[in-house]
Amino acid sequence: MDCIFCKIAAGEIPSSTVYEDEDFRAILDLGPASKGHTLILPKNMQIILWI
Repeated sequence: MDCIFCKIAAGEIPSSTVYEDEDFRAILDLGPASKGHTLILPKNMQIILWI
């Protein structure tokens, strides 16, 4: 997949990472709805199908 979130999760696009493990990356939102607005991105798109 070539979506922007996949590229961020893969580290291809710079982001403000606040947490990362083997399955997920949590980043600060560029246009936050509130202070600390964080996005949790799966590193494997197949994970989304099982959530």
